[in-house]
Amino acid sequence: MSDVNASVTAVDDAIDLLTKYSTELSDIHARGCFEITSIAQLVASKKYENQTKIEELCAEMNCESYDEEHTVSDMNEQAALLQKLQTQQENYSALLERVTAQCDIKLENWNKTHRYYLEFIESGKRIMGEYIFQLNKIIIGEGRTYESIHAKPGYYVIVVDSKRYPQTAEHIRFAIKKGMPDFVTLGREDAADRRKASLRGIKTRPEYDRDEWPMACFVEGGDGADVWYIDRRDNRGAGSSIGWQMRGIPDGSTVRLRLI
Repeated sequence: MSDVNASVTAVDDAIDLLTKYSTELSDIHARGCFEITSIAQLVASKKYENQTKIEELCAEMNCESYDEEHTVSDMNEQAALLQKLQTQQENYSALLERVTAQCDIKLENWNKTHRYYLEFIESGKRIMGEYIFQLNKIIIGEGRTYESIHAKPGYYVIVVDSKRYPQTAEHIRFAIKKGMPDFVTLGREDAADRRKASLRGIKTRPEYDRDEWPMACFVEGGDGADVWYIDRRDNRGAGSSIGWQMRGIPDGSTVRLRLI
């Protein structure tokens, strides 16, 4: 078991790789949607240009005062051109209708494919996250700690399950997206002081806890931490889960909170 956390971090790297694939897939999806819709937009643009020509020609024919230089032949040419443009406009209208219908079908299929693969990726990430959680559980459940198995990785991975603790997970996800770190440094000794600093001026509320990210047990916590009011059971359940997963991890270690 001396290499157990090497396995944990390898799985964590794989989750990052799937996240990268998910981003690339969404980029491909966006480009595909653009290409599909641009076909209909191109036909619509041609139809608009043709309609503009018709309107300009009609205006010219209505305003033209025919003199010796403007013969019947000229009038016939304009009438023939108008007929040609009107026929083209009918063709553009029919083509646009067909193209739009086909584009709608293509977009629906493209979106379904995109959703399928995103769900597949997210399912894979959850399975791997649960695997990390179970490894952490086995270590602690057997009375061992990361120190006792001599694991010295670059960082430790702690899992927060968004299905079990949705509010806590959403808060951490929001805070990280806002710029807070997901890699943090464990520092239990000054946790009480950091908690006071992070919660200063934020009043308590019945039935709610003030949830901090980064948590006070991390060096990055304290003043400036992001604080939300969340359900008390959600917050304390998540805190308990995080706490026992960190049992035996020495202060000063880098910890990553992995949301699944």
